[in-house]
Amino acid sequence: MGSEREAKLWFSQAMADLDTARDNARSHPDAACFMAQQAAEKALKALELSASGTLTHTHSLDVLLQRLAELRVLTTEPDRKAVRELQQKNKEARYPDMLIDTYPAAYFLEQDAHEAIRHAEDIISAVRANLPFFPD
Repeated sequence: MGSEREAKLWFSQAMADLDTARDNARSHPDAACFMAQQAAEKALKALELSASGTLTHTHSLDVLLQRLAELRVLTTEPDRKAVRELQQKNKEARYPDMLIDTYPAAYFLEQDAHEAIRHAEDIISAVRANLPFFPD
């Protein structure tokens, strides 16, 4: 069994990041997209920690989902299309060179942020359902 204390910390930070994404959806949708991905990533890492006691050092949601599949701890896998969209929004929100003739703060709209938040919520729900402890 993995580290429950550490996993709880990671999951708590995932929830804080999700709150930050929600808080910024209207005023800074680019930041909200970035934070939504961070929330999903940290939730996945919480589940990995609880199952194995280790962390995969990556920002890729796909890599983390593969690791959880190997550990056989995620009974319901999030929609892969949503995962890819969230990962792409994160890259575009984080790096100005991912966009053509614009920059993240000028590119993203509130609706983009809400979509990213929904994707993150779906991933976090799947994680929560598989945690061996009740998250704070």
